[in-house]
Amino acid sequence: MKTFAAYVIIACLSSTALAGSITENTSWNKEFSAEAVNGVFVLCKSSSKSCATNDLARASKEYLPASTFKIPNAIIGLETGVIKNEHQVFKWDGKPRAMKQWERDLTLRGAIQVSAVPVFQQIAREVGEVRMQKYL
Repeated sequence: MKTFAAYVIIACLSSTALAGSITENTSWNKEFSAEAVNGVFVLCKSSSKSCATNDLARASKEYLPASTFKIPNAIIGLETGVIKNEHQVFKWDGKPRAMKQWERDLTLRGAIQVSAVPVFQQIAREVGEVRMQKYL
């Protein structure tokens, strides 16, 4: 079975703001089984300080966000004006890249489609650490 980390985290489980109950709903596992992947889904409701997950063991482990971070990275880029709009072109610098699909100019849509790490690194650098932390 392929390993796939599927995260939808509304709030961090370790947050003191959500230090209430955490319940397990294993019926949610059918969605992962249907796709032949391992994954975890965590849903937190801040008003009741409660969370639910399909897998308590996986939910209690830390995982790198990897490509899922491209979503907030893009949103923060748009919010801060680093990305003007979805049609903005990110110019390829001509350097060889790990993936051939990255060796061209890309719009935001194109960068998301090919998971272009160099584009999202550029966005993060332009947003800057201080502003990025403010949004996170």
